[in-house]
Amino acid sequence: GWVRAWGLIALSGTVGLVIAGAWLAAATAQAGTDYLLEIVYAQGLGRVVDSFDHDLPFWWYLPVLAVVAFPWAWWLDGWRALAGLRRHLDEPGVRLALSWAVPVFVMLSLISGKRAHYLMGMLPALSLLGARALEPLLERHAGRFGTAPAVALMLAGAAGLAWVPT
Repeated sequence: GWVRAWGLIALSGTVGLVIAGAWLAAATAQAGTDYLLEIVYAQGLGRVVDSFDHDLPFWWYLPVLAVVAFPWAWWLDGWRALAGLRRHLDEPGVRLALSWAVPVFVMLSLISGKRAHYLMGMLPALSLLGARALEPLLERHAGRFGTAPAVALMLAGAAGLAWVPT
């Protein structure tokens, strides 16, 4: 249940802190406390609050996400399918993908330094959510074209790769 899940989250967080703490202890022993202060405060926490580079407003990722998710973000049926995802919130896979993507997006938005490629880590979760949302739509239209267009597209992509310089 939920108690076990939160226990595992606490355990994994503790393990992560122990690993990071061991690294910081070794680095401090080797380079001194000035290095520790530089790494933790100036380069770590300092970038979160007041980035020396790429300081952008909290909402900056919203339009960037629309570009990163192109062309899917511009597909009206896809948005309708995502709205239907509410009916599947009891599924573990949907909850996992949401618990992956939403906190990452919120935390990245709160940090002052922003870059478009920081969003790449949440794209697999968004892809899983999109696939689950589109499943009913694809089931309705599965017999319309069969698999021939998909196979042709994959073959064309494979043939196109032959032309890519190595």
